[in-house]
Amino acid sequence: MQGNRARTSPQRRLALALACGVSGLALSSAALAADSASAAGDSDREDGVSTLGEVVVTARRVEENVQDVPVAITAISAEDMREKAIINPIEVQFHSPSIQMQTSYGRLVGGYAVRGIQGGTTTYFAEFPGGPTSIPSNSFFDIASVQVLNGPQGTLFGRTNTAGAVLTEPQRPRFNEWEGSIEAMAGNLG
Repeated sequence: MQGNRARTSPQRRLALALACGVSGLALSSAALAADSASAAGDSDREDGVSTLGEVVVTARRVEENVQDVPVAITAISAEDMREKAIINPIEVQFHSPSIQMQTSYGRLVGGYAVRGIQGGTTTYFAEFPGGPTSIPSNSFFDIASVQVLNGPQGTLFGRTNTAGAVLTEPQRPRFNEWEGSIEAMAGNLG
């Protein structure tokens, strides 16, 4: 036994030394990350600028802050849609966890599956079930926000919403104001 233990002792010492070295590196990198995060937080506090403003959702059919809603929500605003290039209902799944778009017939027919439950999710456009956002190949135009509600939504949206709901809100008209938008893209494929 003694001879066998003596042979593994250098191996154990090497393993212990490597483990200590790796844990030391991990602790120092975590401390460095915490220092840089606190420095970034201090600079935000000095400027008085908040990085996350108020997010208003209509998950319970009234406008309220997302922090006050007792539902798991992913809210994508019009600015986020522009920045992330979300141009149709299919691309919502790439920016919202727990949702997948199921399509068939060459993207002419489709629906969302929240948390893997297909058929228990209804898409709403301006609080109306279905609409143009239920066709995956349609492009988003003049959309104010897309909200993905996880979990059963039977109380507000009917008993068929066992997995969740996808709410698409169009931009509301602003009366006594002139406004419009033009977007152009140019590129070179060569």
